Amino acid sequence: MNGTANVEELSDMGRILSYVMFGFFVCTTIMSASVLRSREKLKINNILFALVCIGSSIWSFCFGFIWIQTDPLRAYYWRCAGMVGTFMYMICAMLVIARWCGQKRLWISAIKGFTFSAILLYPFLMQKSNTVYHMSAIGMTYVFVPGIWNTLYDIYCIVCAIGLFALSGFMKKNGERKWERIVGKRLLFCESVIVAGMLLDTIMPVFGFNAFPGSTLSQLFGVLLLYRIYLFINKNKVKLENVSEFVYYSVKSPILIYDYNKKLRIVNKSATDFLKISEQNCENVLFTDLFEMGNEKLKYGGYSNKIDVRCRANGAHCRLDINQISDEYGETMGYIIIIDDLTDKIKTIEALEAARKSAEAARKSADDANNAKSNFLAQMSHEIRTPLNTVLGMNEMILRESDSETVSKYASYIKNAGQTLLGIINDILDLSKLEVGKTNIVAEDYNLKFVINDIINLVSLKIREKGLKFRLDMAKDIPMYLHGDVLRIKQVIINIMNNAVKYTDKGQITLGVGWEKADKESIMLIFEIRDTGRGIKKKDIERIFSPFERAEEQRNHTIEGNGLGLAITRKLVRLMGGEISVRSEFGKGSVFEVQILQRIVHEKNGENVLKLQNREKHEDTHISAPDAKILVVDDVETNRIVVKELLRVTDINVEVASSGEMCLELMKNNRYDLVLLDHMMPGMDGIETLKLIRKMENSPNKDTPVIAMTANAVLGAKSMYLSEGFDDYISKPIGYIELENLIKRYVDCKRA
Repeated sequence: MNGTANVEELSDMGRILSYVMFGFFVCTTIMSASVLRSREKLKINNILFALVCIGSSIWSFCFGFIWIQTDPLRAYYWRCAGMVGTFMYMICAMLVIARWCGQKRLWISAIKGFTFSAILLYPFLMQKSNTVYHMSAIGMTYVFVPGIWNTLYDIYCIVCAIGLFALSGFMKKNGERKWERIVGKRLLFCESVIVAGMLLDTIMPVFGFNAFPGSTLSQLFGVLLLYRIYLFINKNKVKLENVSEFVYYSVKSPILIYDYNKKLRIVNKSATDFLKISEQNCENVLFTDLFEMGNEKLKYGGYSNKIDVRCRANGAHCRLDINQISDEYGETMGYIIIIDDLTDKIKTIEALEAARKSAEAARKSADDANNAKSNFLAQMSHEIRTPLNTVLGMNEMILRESDSETVSKYASYIKNAGQTLLGIINDILDLSKLEVGKTNIVAEDYNLKFVINDIINLVSLKIREKGLKFRLDMAKDIPMYLHGDVLRIKQVIINIMNNAVKYTDKGQITLGVGWEKADKESIMLIFEIRDTGRGIKKKDIERIFSPFERAEEQRNHTIEGNGLGLAITRKLVRLMGGEISVRSEFGKGSVFEVQILQRIVHEKNGENVLKLQNREKHEDTHISAPDAKILVVDDVETNRIVVKELLRVTDINVEVASSGEMCLELMKNNRYDLVLLDHMMPGMDGIETLKLIRKMENSPNKDTPVIAMTANAVLGAKSMYLSEGFDDYISKPIGYIELENLIKRYVDCKRA
């Protein structure tokens, strides 16, 4: 009873094994159907591979029935049928791999011929007397009876295995293309799997061991690997099926496809019509037969190349877009050439070229005009600022030293007129910078409280002089520490407030400062400048932002101004990403609102906050540095006198030089704490002088700061001087406040 139960239990294992083989049968049947349904089904390689799959199907199906049989005779018949699939598998696999190898060699032909000996071996091998069938632990099995036919079968299997290894190894070592070498490597692994399984049911039964369906199982893995290789090879070959039928039949542009060996493989209908060639006899048509160019044009390193050539067939001017076809390893498989007939386009191209040259000439003319304008402004700025420096500087001396109230009054008029003239010059320069888009925004951290304080200090005198009231309306919860272009913000608000003062005869000027939350890190900073002045008519609101335009010109002709202030203000506000708007009631007053996005300064440490909070404010006292020594270099005598006189109250020792040569001579033998060096001097200019100063050996002024002192105040002047090696920059006309603040940065001073 126990023995019978054990046999029944073990036969269940045979059934499981059979079911697995039937599953293999289904897989290989699907693969063979897939190959036969492909577009290349009539190609010999596809037919052979389909036969490999069919042989595998027969092999799996028939051997699957052996293990569930109880009658040895039925097992014998199923094995006879299964061996047909086995030999079909082996013969076709050998043939298809030999074709993949692509070599016509004697030993390869011998291996292919040898596989067909299976046809002669089969009837003798399958005699009943050569195999004994019996029940085992896995179901029905068999052992080989020692004899010549079983021995020849083993020899056949071994020779086929060696042949397959030889073909695979040859492809791995000698393949011309990388994908061929990869195929050889994968085939070696595939054959190793099959041979490992063959040992269990082909070699071991010769030695009296029960057969286990090892090769039946391993051949399925082998055919799966072969199927992957089959797909891989098809993907790496140039053929019509790799090209969309839509492109082939529908694209109007002529298309040529060459393979790796420069053979013309594919020609679409547009190409045959254009080049006057036959699609059937195009393989031997060379590239040089079609176009007036060398075949070497196809030998380039990139993936795309566009060249202009003339077509031999019709003399047309063509542009060839040559695209390299590469496999996944980057190796060239061939070339797709798209032909663009330029004959009808050549006139358009010439017209476009003429238009381009015309536009280039116009652009150059505009650039030249801009450069001429910039040079003119720079020269005029220099020519006007130089005498203005003398006028304002000497006038400052009069204001300091005159005891006469009348003289001081006259001097104050000169000062106001000079400042007005300087403001006009600055406005013209600012407008020029903005128009050419060369004004830069320089953002920095700042304390809003100090900014408002500076604005009020600068406009409060004018407000008091006109007898107006002033009110500051500032939100109490507004963040104080912000990040933005503080100088431009001051310029904008001061400009609007100065306008409000000019056009208001009585009443009040109000500066409102508010804010709205923009996001976690930013606020919208809002300034409102309200006045009780003359107001603006609605039709004139837009005009006031145009250069050299003023509202109510006849009515306001007594009010000084050049019509540039608000034009500059709007451009600056928009440059900072903000917006300016106006609400006005004619005869009652106006409200100018400026909104500018500003970032809130976060994580500001105590030291930096302290620096912001302790920012020095200007006082009416002067600095004192009796131990300091400064050299002033300028070719204009009055400029030297102005600087020297402005610094007389500071007790600083000032020496002067009228040229670069004199400056170098003085600096060889004297130590200076600071050098103020003019740029535009005859002979050796300031930049040349600076370079020679830096090259001086054993100089006592090796670390002395050199400041550019110049009437050049156009855009980029400061950055230009700093890039040349100057330590700082001050523009003429020089004010004593700016001069003293500059000196404080480089010389140890104290308040007098």
